[in-house]
Amino acid sequence: MTWGFLYDDFFHQAYLRFGAVEIYRAPWDLYDFGSGRDPEFSARGMHPWWTSPDFRLHFFRPVASLTIWLDYQLFGGWAPGYHLTSLAFFAAFLVLVIVLFRSLGAPPSAACWGLALLAVNDTHVLPAGWIANRNTLLGSLFIVSTVWAVHRHRRRQSRGWLIVSLVSFLLACGSRESGMVGWPLVGWYLLVIDRPAPSEPTWRGCIRVLRSGAFWMFGVAAAAYLALYLGMGQGSSNAPGLYLTPWEEPGTFAMQVAMRVPLALASLLFHMPTDLIYLYPHLLGPMFALSLPMLGLLAILLWWRLRSNSLALFGAGWAVLAVLPLGAADLSDRHLMDASVGTALLLGIFMADIGPLRDLIQRRQHARLTAAALVIGVGIVSTIPAFAIRTAMFATMGNKDREAIATAEIEQGAGGRGWQTVLVITAPSVLLALEMYPAWVVLHNDREHRIAFLQLGRRSVEWRRETDETALVTFGSPPLLSDRYEKVLYGAKPSPPPGSTFAAGEFTVTVIESEPAGIRTVRLRFKRSLDDPSYRFLAWDNGKLRRVTLPPVGETRFFAAAAPIVPFAP
Repeated sequence: MTWGFLYDDFFHQAYLRFGAVEIYRAPWDLYDFGSGRDPEFSARGMHPWWTSPDFRLHFFRPVASLTIWLDYQLFGGWAPGYHLTSLAFFAAFLVLVIVLFRSLGAPPSAACWGLALLAVNDTHVLPAGWIANRNTLLGSLFIVSTVWAVHRHRRRQSRGWLIVSLVSFLLACGSRESGMVGWPLVGWYLLVIDRPAPSEPTWRGCIRVLRSGAFWMFGVAAAAYLALYLGMGQGSSNAPGLYLTPWEEPGTFAMQVAMRVPLALASLLFHMPTDLIYLYPHLLGPMFALSLPMLGLLAILLWWRLRSNSLALFGAGWAVLAVLPLGAADLSDRHLMDASVGTALLLGIFMADIGPLRDLIQRRQHARLTAAALVIGVGIVSTIPAFAIRTAMFATMGNKDREAIATAEIEQGAGGRGWQTVLVITAPSVLLALEMYPAWVVLHNDREHRIAFLQLGRRSVEWRRETDETALVTFGSPPLLSDRYEKVLYGAKPSPPPGSTFAAGEFTVTVIESEPAGIRTVRLRFKRSLDDPSYRFLAWDNGKLRRVTLPPVGETRFFAAAAPIVPFAP
């Protein structure tokens, strides 16, 4: 409730508050982050100067967008109201989950254990707490609704429930792209839960599902959604390592699935956070190697106890199917909400199977008590400090970045009287740089400025002024374009060779020295004198974005690499 607006929330607020001005998006299209060919994004500095014309980040999420638009109609700029809405959706998600578990036949104790494991899962911090990440929360809510309504349809043979399920599936897709996992989950339900007889062979069950009209109704709905999505030019393009599609890069997608599925399951079952890999990429190999034997041992234990339990098999399959879309997205625990439903059901059944804790204590069944203690300790007790740590890290980082933007030494103006072009030379955070323009606009109601960034990384800069309008800029190590987000905006291309030019509104950039890893030296040519009062230059200094004075012609000034505001900031 105290987080306020953070990061992408400011994009949404800028879209909503200023109507059809500059960066307007429709109320159902708030997750459009522009393209390299968008003149307004480029002119206002919302995309840095090296952004490829082929870059596009446009997500079709009308359901999530419209809920934020409705919040704006109700609460305006009062952020706690938006958080109340998200918490209400999270409560509805939890209620629907326990209804689903009980409807599927889970014993009361299994359903309650599953709900407890799900409710305190620390991977839900961002979906429930970050307004812009509400798309994940809504997608998971409607996925659960889809499976529940299918179950009601199959038990009652009611067309009305089938329609409810199809609508829920389309709402899940309209919340986020991975909502399409609802189709294979329906197929998995028909195969495992809706069996005519427990002794049905698996091959016969697969044929039965493939002949099911309900299954193919979801297939047609998924195909129609995908055709609309692609026909509208939605999705990402030329954004390597951020968002992939299996039809454009099948090999890379398959490789990422193979690596990320074990890591995601280990995060859900053992709380081994995948976000650490983002912060420390060298941990990918060790964490992957560690996750395999841990998952193998758990699989053996669960198979030994639950091999004849079809509901446990359904929960396990749900978890695996729900993490497959991670092959297309960046590796982060905030994408695991769908899969957490499956693991919660599986572990809840396991806890019910080993018996009431009071009986285990009285009978001194130490092996079962140990297993129960591990599930409770890892799945519930340890999540409380993990939840607090995740909350503190994200909220602190976001609040400090927001404060740095709000207090930047930019003179506010109106009617063209203020500073028009701001160039930030060094900054403490990639996320701060990516969100600075919309955050400044929202925080100060000031659209007079064009805010551009020389770089997104925290590297040092040597600025040598050649003439009244030009400067030779050399980047410290590592070179420009070596940062992950710098690469995403530039695309999967070799570093630009010397002589390459980029237009960036008030200035033009010419590459002077380039390396395989990125750009080392560039020449900036401005339209007017660097001393023109319509220009302002900022650099990170002593915890603030401060105005800096550029050297006279023929002299050089060195800007030290910015220190992060908080540890672990990207």
